Amino acid sequence: EHTATALGEIVQSISKVSDLVGEISASSDEQAQGISQISIGLSQIDEVTQQNTSNAIQSAATSEELAAQAAEMREMMDGFTLYRSNMRSSALPTPTSAPTYSSAPAPVAPVGATNDAWGGGTSQPKISLDDDEFGKF
Repeated sequence: EHTATALGEIVQSISKVSDLVGEISASSDEQAQGISQISIGLSQIDEVTQQNTSNAIQSAATSEELAAQAAEMREMMDGFTLYRSNMRSSALPTPTSAPTYSSAPAPVAPVGATNDAWGGGTSQPKISLDDDEFGKF
């Protein structure tokens, strides 16, 4: 009888241990799923970080290109001189005399002919424009 009672207690203990092992197994499965989700989240963060880095590099390259184009445009614009009227700004130079325009077009010299008004045809004509005259063209 004493042995039967001891064996009954052992069976109950084994049942408890089996339940505990089952709970540990379920907890381990939950932890594995959690770790898998964390791993997926970290890989998504890594992907977004790489994409942001790529975008930053692309933005830097675009910025450098725009800066180069702005410098080139600035060099092109340096070739132009714009005279402003005295009312707007006195800091900029103004032409000493305003050009006059007639309604009839001026005759054009044939190619190769000399034109005394243009310095014998050796240089290009220059027309200085005031801001007020800009709209005419």
